[in-house]
Amino acid sequence: MDDQLSRGMPAIVARLLDEGAQLWLEGALSAAQAHLERAFEIAENIGSAAGRLGAMQLLASLAFTRGDLDECYALHNAVLSECRALRLDIGVASSLHNLGLVAASRGDFDMARGMIVTAISVYTVIGRRDAAAAARANLRRLE
Repeated sequence: MDDQLSRGMPAIVARLLDEGAQLWLEGALSAAQAHLERAFEIAENIGSAAGRLGAMQLLASLAFTRGDLDECYALHNAVLSECRALRLDIGVASSLHNLGLVAASRGDFDMARGMIVTAISVYTVIGRRDAAAAARANLRRLE
């Protein structure tokens, strides 16, 4: 999780997010979902925007893995809106990048390119060369 987002996140939420992400990577999708939903619930109850955004982003990635592009899109779009409101540039760029990947999976390659190019621009402005390089690699895959 990005440092800008994780600062001030309650330890219980961070632990649930880390465990949920690990379970997802291990292929335990139901257990991962339960951890991430619990993290979201706790973050929502205590007013942790960082925890809520982190949970939504991971739940979106989990939805992508399950092939639920509608849920994935809705969650990443919600994260994008909140990150714009909070002026959280890394979240904006990450959401745009992820939304571009959803658009590509749906076959809308023009939309995908536009979102990923915009994400690259934001990543570059905020000095995240690693993330910009990953987005450029995904952009090349669209070609």
